[in-house]
Amino acid sequence: MKINAVISKPSVNINSVDKSVAISTLAIAIGIIAGVILFICSENSITDTLFRYFISFSTDFTNKNKPEILSGIILSNLPYLVMMLIFGTSAIGTPCALILTTIKSMGIGMLITYIYDAFSLKGIEYCLLILFPGKFILIFSMILLTQSCIITSSGIKNSLKSAGDRVVLFDKFILRSVFILLLFTIALIVDFTVLISFSSLFDFT
Repeated sequence: MKINAVISKPSVNINSVDKSVAISTLAIAIGIIAGVILFICSENSITDTLFRYFISFSTDFTNKNKPEILSGIILSNLPYLVMMLIFGTSAIGTPCALILTTIKSMGIGMLITYIYDAFSLKGIEYCLLILFPGKFILIFSMILLTQSCIITSSGIKNSLKSAGDRVVLFDKFILRSVFILLLFTIALIVDFTVLISFSSLFDFT
């Protein structure tokens, strides 16, 4: 019996995927570096604001229970997630997604720089034990989410020009978003776990 097999070309352009990953990673890298530079060049008002945020949210649990701590972690990331999902379904969402990701990365860069600048060795220990584990997963999730927004937004823009099938684009975006949201959830759980487990080892007051 003779069997003829036809192998179709992959529907996903590997070069475009690699490009979107590179652009997403670059946006985060630029944001972190910009956050470091902004903190170094900032006035005392920004330093004082970061100090109040860091002390009240990361070390002062006297008036907080675990649900309040977890909800605080979720709320600090929820606006970013919602806005990115909206940008991903827009034909003009790519630049908006890149800008928002860069801004969020700036916050991470500023916080890390502040902790090191204010607390030196103790700050490094805090970052390694508490801050970095969840942030590594978070940054990886941000890369994937930004990449997904770029791919879908660009696809929608092209489909508007060529009358392509936008339903397929949205279906793939939803599937990718579910996986990425799972990664974000893991990152937040890690943040919550290390925060309540090891924060008692540090005294920054």
